[in-house]
Amino acid sequence: MLFILAVALSLTALVTLTAPVVAVPIAGVILLLLVSWLLRHDVARVTVHRTGLPRFVALCLLTGYVWLTVAGAGWLLGGARLEGAIYDATTHAIFLGFVITMIMAHAPSSCPRCCRSRFPTTRRSMCPSRSCRRASSCGSWRATRGAS
Repeated sequence: MLFILAVALSLTALVTLTAPVVAVPIAGVILLLLVSWLLRHDVARVTVHRTGLPRFVALCLLTGYVWLTVAGAGWLLGGARLEGAIYDATTHAIFLGFVITMIMAHAPSSCPRCCRSRFPTTRRSMCPSRSCRRASSCGSWRATRGAS
């Protein structure tokens, strides 16, 4: 099912080049279905109850899924937009919310391999992730209010 949704989202992305009015809401539905599949089958639902690094990664993953939900809802309800509050909110949700959160989720396992150092798993190590969540929340909220 995950593969089918990924292929459908990829094909829909291609269709948006020629028919964005039709394809963007469909992409929103597919994105929402993808998030529902991830929330149902991802191990992050279990590891969020652990401590240390597994909890940090799980919180980042689940937060990323919430941001994908915001983007999918924006595409579904707002349609194809190139400007305005919905465009700003979905852009913030995908690039600041989802992408940066996924980078932070995978950094503890990637950076030690590249830099040959350990990642500290303390409460302070979660501060950048919290700051990113707050900043992208404020950006998306302000975008929906029309503020700049």
